[in-house]
Amino acid sequence: MAHQNKVVRSIESPCGTRCVDIVRRPDGAFAHAENRRDSEDPTGWRPVGAEPAGTCPTEAAALADARRLIGWLRVVEQ
Repeated sequence: MAHQNKVVRSIESPCGTRCVDIVRRPDGAFAHAENRRDSEDPTGWRPVGAEPAGTCPTEAAALADARRLIGWLRVVEQ
């Protein structure tokens, strides 16, 4: 079994500086992680928090939890 999270969905903010990844954990549960990208930093995305947040039984539940916690995500259509 793999020992790292697998991104199953990534949603970018309208301004392109934030994204939320919905990840599947090695145990089969789902979680979400917010990331940011700074224009002056060419290395790409960096995590906003330490670890993917939440433990949800489905991808849809993880997305709903992310929308509840991350303001900009509520206005993004996906």
